[in-house]
Amino acid sequence: MAPSLGRRQRVRKRLFALLLLFSVAGIFALTSTPPAVGATDTEAATTVEATTVLQPGWNLAGWTQKESGVGAIFEAIPSLELVYAWESERQRFSWAVRDAPGAVGDLEVLRPGMGLWLYLGGGEAVSWTRPVVAASALVEVREGWNLVAWGGSDRYWTSNAINDHSDSFAEVWGWDATRQTFVPHRPDPGGSPLASGALSRGSGYWIRSAAHTYWAQSGWKWLLPWVKQDALSSLNSIIRNNPPLAWQMFRAPFLDPPFLQRDAHVLDTLDFWSSPGDSGEPALLAQLEATPWFSDGLDDNGAALLFALSYSPADYRAVLFESNYVESRRVALSLAGEVSMAIVSDVPFPTDRDVFEILESGAQALEAYLGAPFPSEDIILHLVGSSFPGFRTPGRVITVQHLPHDAERVDRTRFFLVVAHASKRTIFHELAHHYHVGGPLWFYEGLAHFLEAVADSETGGLSFQEYSNSPKVAAECPSNIWAHSHEEYLTKDLKERCARNLGEQFFFGMHEEVGPETVAAAIRELYDQALLLEATDAEAIYYAFLSNVSEGKEGAFQAAYSRYHGGPTPDPPSRSPEFPSLVALYNATSGEHWAHNRNWLSEAPLGAWHGVVTGETGQVTRLLLSREGLSGEIPPELGNMPSLRLLDLGANQLVGGIPLELGKLSNLQQLWLGFNQLDGTIPSELGKLANLTHLYLAGNHLSGEIPPELGNFVNLDSLHLESNELSGGIPPELGNLARLRSLTLANNQLGGEIPAELGNLPNLGSMGLHGNELSGEIPPELGNLANLRTLSLGGNRLVGAIPPELGELTSLTQLLLNGNQLSGEIHPALGNLSNLTSLELANNQLTGEIPAELGNLTNLRVLVLEGNQLSGEIPSELGNLTSLDALMLDGNHFTGCLAPELPKIWVKATGLPRCE
Repeated sequence: MAPSLGRRQRVRKRLFALLLLFSVAGIFALTSTPPAVGATDTEAATTVEATTVLQPGWNLAGWTQKESGVGAIFEAIPSLELVYAWESERQRFSWAVRDAPGAVGDLEVLRPGMGLWLYLGGGEAVSWTRPVVAASALVEVREGWNLVAWGGSDRYWTSNAINDHSDSFAEVWGWDATRQTFVPHRPDPGGSPLASGALSRGSGYWIRSAAHTYWAQSGWKWLLPWVKQDALSSLNSIIRNNPPLAWQMFRAPFLDPPFLQRDAHVLDTLDFWSSPGDSGEPALLAQLEATPWFSDGLDDNGAALLFALSYSPADYRAVLFESNYVESRRVALSLAGEVSMAIVSDVPFPTDRDVFEILESGAQALEAYLGAPFPSEDIILHLVGSSFPGFRTPGRVITVQHLPHDAERVDRTRFFLVVAHASKRTIFHELAHHYHVGGPLWFYEGLAHFLEAVADSETGGLSFQEYSNSPKVAAECPSNIWAHSHEEYLTKDLKERCARNLGEQFFFGMHEEVGPETVAAAIRELYDQALLLEATDAEAIYYAFLSNVSEGKEGAFQAAYSRYHGGPTPDPPSRSPEFPSLVALYNATSGEHWAHNRNWLSEAPLGAWHGVVTGETGQVTRLLLSREGLSGEIPPELGNMPSLRLLDLGANQLVGGIPLELGKLSNLQQLWLGFNQLDGTIPSELGKLANLTHLYLAGNHLSGEIPPELGNFVNLDSLHLESNELSGGIPPELGNLARLRSLTLANNQLGGEIPAELGNLPNLGSMGLHGNELSGEIPPELGNLANLRTLSLGGNRLVGAIPPELGELTSLTQLLLNGNQLSGEIHPALGNLSNLTSLELANNQLTGEIPAELGNLTNLRVLVLEGNQLSGEIPSELGNLTSLDALMLDGNHFTGCLAPELPKIWVKATGLPRCE
């Protein structure tokens, strides 16, 4: 129904009044006081809302919700009479007027990020609260006038909000609905009493832009609380590298809750494809953007398809782009609850069976057998047409790392199923791999085949007896697993086939000899251990079965293990020479209060004790107890474990000194004691550990000097002593560590000069000496470190000039010398560092001009020169630094004007005018 003539006349009058207000905004008398400004948002990751108090008359507000018909706003605000939006592409208004039962006008759809003029009738103010979606916080801004919503942090300073667009946004205007007048935010209104320094979430703003751009509004990350950190990182990268793509992603349905694992993978893929330089895939991205299922708004089906495309070989990917069939469903499993399932294929789905029913029934059967929730919240099945035989081998492509100790819920594992047909048994086999226990190939594949048989027999397929009666081991294979591990095979394929055959034989044999309950309990125990990142080795497998054997069946288990595995059975722990050392560690560090102490001090083999890894003959080779809550002192008895190759007690609450006896661990390769509360000196006896490759003592309270004996580590790869209370000089003997790749001594109290001998480390990739009291000049010998990627010497008392020899470090990506007393000019030789991404020379006493040669550093992203005495003009060659994200030049004495070649970031950093 068209509005009445009287209403049309009112609409015209109000539109005229609105246009008048807008046209004279710049000359309005501004007389009110600014609203109070709070701190930026630090909201929890919960639903975000915006509340706007609308006054009778005109209001400027933002549509922050999902895309909706215009009738939705008239429903939400009963006294609303009229709505105007601005079409920035056409630079014109569109409108809608209330007209029962809905609305009429040429404004039909409200989209997130839209700014709106709202006219309220009646005589009372209205509080309008609505949700804020992520799409409202990444806004497209076109050249000319724009009317947009602010969906970022509430009461956020305008200067910070438009920081990255200071050259583009010529004017920013808000609206004071109480006084019915405009409020300037930019240009700087100076002493204007109506000026506001902050943007309010949910408000609308007029922006006049000199360029087409995309505005990522601060606080958008809080609007995606269901997105995990890696996905947020990918989104941030896409915003930086490809804003139009990011704008499209924020509005795509696939980002709606629930946020699936396929969605995180999509963001990661798009980040990779849109990356600048050789790492990106511009052709693939262009092909993707040309497909309707992507350009029209990527949904969960499209996300599953893109997942499949990203892992397909090039020839098959071309087919899948042209011919694809996708379907998604949400199903409820008994233990895991709701999970998502998707099927992707290049050919139509089979019509003689319901593949979703196969997926669901298989997952339910596996849950029931193991008593454990299905580990994946997002199951993607890829059915590949028969014309691509290369895909016939089912394969697991990717897993998500489990969180071992400090998470309330262990992350589920993500698998990508690739099968050549919709065979029920093949699908069950791949589903079984989701219960990722790890271990050797025989165990991994044998378990999947066994669980396949369990699911098939429970869902009307072959009976378990039929599976048990089928032949397991090919004639070319050894008779048991132990013999297999010592066999010399002619081909890799035969070795893998025998491993799978022997694994099947093991599980089916155990099922027959010790019973289904024992096998199910053992698998569940090993699965639980895998969630804690424990190794599935021979001892763990042996004890998982032994500890679950019913009374009276121990002999049957031993016979079956001997027949199907064939390896030696582990000795009782008390017979191991390492047993007393482990008991001493447990008692000295409050083992009863550890986060995990499974099987400690029990009769289980040592390899089944949590964090203990043993070799083939039962000797302890690794002790992995980081972040387990160990407290107390490290017992000297640990020095009596001669086979130990790795000792990791990091990130606990250990106190006292490092025992001298650790110097007896002649086979030790890695010693990790960082981030405890250890004190005392570093024992010189550690210098006897000739096989050591990693020494990590960072984050303690160690004091005294660095022992020169540490220079004896001829095999050392990394030395980390940072964040202690070490003093004295850096021993020149460290220059003997010819294999060293990483040297970090930062944040101590080290003094004296940097030894020139450190220039003798040909493999060094990272040197971190910052945060000490080092003095003297930077040794020119450091220019010999051809493989150095990071040189961090900041926060010391270094003097003299920056050696030109540092310009020979062509592998360098970070040169960090800030906070010293360096003087002289910046040497032009630094322009040879073609791989440099960060150059930080702040807070020194550098003089002269910035050398034009720095314009050769085309990969530079961070340039920090503030707090020096630099002078002169900014060289136009620095306009080549197109990758700069951060530029800090305050506290210098630059003069002149900025050449047109220099981008806008230089205008803000220097305050210099553009050259005429």
